[in-house]
Amino acid sequence: MPLVTFSIISRQSAFLSATKRNLKIFCQFWTSCDFYTVSVKSGRGFEYSNEKSFRSPAKDIATINYTSGTTGNPKGAVLSHENVTTLALGIITWFLPLPVNSDDRWFSYLPMAHVFERSVRCILFTIGGQFWFSSGNLVKLLDELAIVQPTVFGTVPRVTNRLYDRIKAAMAESPSKSWLISSAQVAKRNLLDRGIVTRSTWWDYFVLSKLQKLVGGKVHTWVSGAAPLVIDPKVRAFVREVFGCHVIESYGTTENVGCGCATTFVNFTKDDGSVGPPQPWNDVKLASVPDMDYFAEDMCGEICFRGANNMIGYFKEPEMTKEAIDSDGWLHTGDIGRWDELGNLHIFDRKKNIYKLAQGEYISPEKIEGVLAKHPLVEQIFVWGSSYHHFNIAVLVFSKEFLQKKFSTKTSVESLIQNEEVLAWVHAEMEQYGRSEGLKGFEIPKRIILEKIQFTVDNKLLTPTQKAKRPAIYKKYKTQIDDLYCQ
Repeated sequence: MPLVTFSIISRQSAFLSATKRNLKIFCQFWTSCDFYTVSVKSGRGFEYSNEKSFRSPAKDIATINYTSGTTGNPKGAVLSHENVTTLALGIITWFLPLPVNSDDRWFSYLPMAHVFERSVRCILFTIGGQFWFSSGNLVKLLDELAIVQPTVFGTVPRVTNRLYDRIKAAMAESPSKSWLISSAQVAKRNLLDRGIVTRSTWWDYFVLSKLQKLVGGKVHTWVSGAAPLVIDPKVRAFVREVFGCHVIESYGTTENVGCGCATTFVNFTKDDGSVGPPQPWNDVKLASVPDMDYFAEDMCGEICFRGANNMIGYFKEPEMTKEAIDSDGWLHTGDIGRWDELGNLHIFDRKKNIYKLAQGEYISPEKIEGVLAKHPLVEQIFVWGSSYHHFNIAVLVFSKEFLQKKFSTKTSVESLIQNEEVLAWVHAEMEQYGRSEGLKGFEIPKRIILEKIQFTVDNKLLTPTQKAKRPAIYKKYKTQIDDLYCQ
């Protein structure tokens, strides 16, 4: 059977491969394109004819994209051609400050079904950029990055934060390397403060190049998306300084094709933890949430989007659609944000997963998790509570290296986490750290389950985009949680 490789090129380009003797392909792209019939005959060549010009009506369904299912069953967001092209063409225009073109390479290792990857694919097909695909084995991720050498690197906050932790841990082992890298950061920060983003300094060639090669060595733009939690500001600054690239943080949902706000290319100096201003293809507002004491007049509230990129609705879920999109066309995200004085949006809480403790205090577990996860002991954390109880409980996946180093022992991890002294220290440390980061006493977990096995996609506790599957985690630890409440 012959292998036939060919391309069909119209107003967008696509590259298709086939292995069948006789093949007919009807190619319909996101936007209007020519409509071809292609015949492949025994590998000796192929013929095509332009039978008719085809334009998809803007309101027609382009795709049904399912949500990640962090709080229950995934929902199918029905997206039209207008939704997708609004976002794609808007982002292409927004990228104009940078020379993003057909020479740019994107390395696809995030789930291909996720709206973040799908949007990028549409954009790159439009501009003619290169799309490289991972083998799917994350163990080989760094090796594959070295081969591909992407120029635009897309990731999620958790991956960026873990890469940062890995580099900082290596720096801690070598004072001389730590001094060199820190000195390089100071020099690069001075350039960033003058609006210069570069990998061409003396420091880049002789100090930072090995670190830059961890992601291929040619990244000029680092894009973080697919999660409502932003990169820690100090991590964002570190990436800019060490990797010599722009860092773009985008925020959106499956329901608005993945992007409604994003940081800009021209703000080099301010690593403020925001997701940037609203983008021109949609409106953004904050709606008051009185139960959580957030009010729009105080520049706080639930983040809502309205624009041509908003979905048609959820597939066969009319009631859920009404809950998500109000009568004025605003898409309610369930995320809580605030505006700063420059018009940038900061995400700091979550509406959909809130609950009341028995004494009537509202709790946002994801807010607490976001704070405590910054402690070097914590690799992952899950916070649980209910209106039947007066306090929260946490499942804490800890750093084995940090804990063993802290207690200067070669004792096995299993023995260590059963040690009363260790447990008491963990509780006290989380209490002290939480308060220092602004958590209230009733928010800080009063009981902690120490776990050495990480939440992963394979054990069905994380979605493919590394978000916690809260119902699944609770189900796994329900017995232990119930026992702790009974103590």
